[in-house]
Amino acid sequence: MSRGSSSQRSSPRCESDALKDHVSGAVLAWRKSTRSFSSDDCVEVAPLPSAAVLARDSKDAAGGAVLFDRAGWRALLTRVKEGELDLPGR
Repeated sequence: MSRGSSSQRSSPRCESDALKDHVSGAVLAWRKSTRSFSSDDCVEVAPLPSAAVLARDSKDAAGGAVLFDRAGWRALLTRVKEGELDLPGR
């Protein structure tokens, strides 16, 4: 299915074998942070049975997802909470 298709997809585009292995057969329960309120400028996450986490841009849900293992997800959350990834001037 092409990115421009009007059909909705139930899972992200799988471009790597690692992602396919984690997502194959899984029902994805995407959720947005409660801190995002009604904003579309946020990240959605879907936990996987393997303890991995998928993350995607809420504005482009069909555009793909990033796969994090447990350690990578924890490291990202730590950096976000400590402000290491904040944009200058915000």
